[in-house]
Amino acid sequence: MSALKDNIQPILRNILPTQFKVEKPSERLANCANCSMCPPKSGANPHEQYFSPNTKCCTLYPILPNFAVGAILEDSTIPNQTRQEFERAIREKTAYPHGLFPTRDYILDFDARKIEAFGKDESLKCPYYISDGGLCGIFPHWNSTCSTYHCRYEAGKDGKALWDASREYLVDAENALAKYCLRKLGFSDTVINSKDADHQLTVLAAAQPEPLSHSDSWGNWAGNELDLYKKCAAIVQALSATELDGIMGKNGQERQADLDAAISQFTHPKIPDLLIKDPSLEIEWEDSALSSATLHARSPIRVPAIVVSIIELFDGKRTTLDVISAAKNQLNANLDPDFITYLYRHNVLSDSDVTR
Repeated sequence: MSALKDNIQPILRNILPTQFKVEKPSERLANCANCSMCPPKSGANPHEQYFSPNTKCCTLYPILPNFAVGAILEDSTIPNQTRQEFERAIREKTAYPHGLFPTRDYILDFDARKIEAFGKDESLKCPYYISDGGLCGIFPHWNSTCSTYHCRYEAGKDGKALWDASREYLVDAENALAKYCLRKLGFSDTVINSKDADHQLTVLAAAQPEPLSHSDSWGNWAGNELDLYKKCAAIVQALSATELDGIMGKNGQERQADLDAAISQFTHPKIPDLLIKDPSLEIEWEDSALSSATLHARSPIRVPAIVVSIIELFDGKRTTLDVISAAKNQLNANLDPDFITYLYRHNVLSDSDVTR
């Protein structure tokens, strides 16, 4: 069994809470080696949005907390391209004791254009992306965003919710641990509280002047920045799960509760009793005989024609049991409740109360 924690950067795996020991979704629809979001060789479908083969989903400069940078530096398998990017960040003063951050201009540009440019615009390409082969120059030391993002989810919205809850916990853990390391190394509260290893907080901060100069931030570590990152990695490496709980405090408990709820919905899904065809659903018939169709919801789903007829039975007034009965009586179809769950998870069906 492969657990959630197996997706997370190695330095954290042994100190994560028990929620990360649950079996992770296989996510076979998200294939990085043969990108599921790039145009197929058979030709692009006008109903679908695609990523560029030159970037895939790697159009985000990841925030790397200090201890993660240290772990990467200690990994002999990491390519020189990555170390060179670290050195560039230090040279151009976009490296902080808290970790490595994108430049202020990048942060604001990405935030303004992320909807239309993500996965497409090469100007946003991650500096650790290895163009030759489309590989990642920091794997397996991915941060909270990279380790939990999937372009498609086998369990649809429930799978996405599980990974999102995992990411939210990890974002807070990265931020708390980065600051804990600095506190252990004697940094002042002024320096410690000058940065947050969280993208949304960073977007807000990017619009403001830098609170501290490079020399004020680094103090006696200026000129030995990479050594500080290695020290941070050693500090985190020595922690236990109990110590991480203490470092995160009440905020960590709340994130774990959110993760518990997401795990429960993922493993034992509950769906509304009154469902309706999702208003955004597009149905593309595959042939003139109308024998099969592709449902364009969260991901394209090919189905036989009878499924389209079944979907139309969900009118927001009939209960799920009523629809199962109607499918049998009107269409001679035995409708499996698990298939209804699948359609709901993949945004083919929606909660009628929310849709109204």
